[in-house]
Amino acid sequence: MTRDKRSIINERDRLQSLLWLMLLKYQPNCYFCNKPFTLDDLPNKGVDLLTEHHVDGNHYNDKLSNRVIAHRVCHKRYHVKDNINKKLQSQCVDCKQNKELCPICTDGDMKLIT
Repeated sequence: MTRDKRSIINERDRLQSLLWLMLLKYQPNCYFCNKPFTLDDLPNKGVDLLTEHHVDGNHYNDKLSNRVIAHRVCHKRYHVKDNINKKLQSQCVDCKQNKELCPICTDGDMKLIT
């Protein structure tokens, strides 16, 4: 193994150890499922099982209080459910169309699915 390759591997291992210590100290559990992170969750050979979630939904708000760590699958599951809920909340109960296009609710008094 070449010297450059060894130094890259050593740096990767050092950063992985640092990430693990930071997780244990500041946020040892997934924001969504509350299960503890494991060493297997750490990035390895291009597989990234952890991701960042912006609590307020604003991806430009990078304050630490707005950023949490989650399992990638938990994060994906949350956003899929969130998108479905947003779509359902904008539909008319009678015709299931978008509330702006509803032919039944012409007086503007919409019955929304909750």
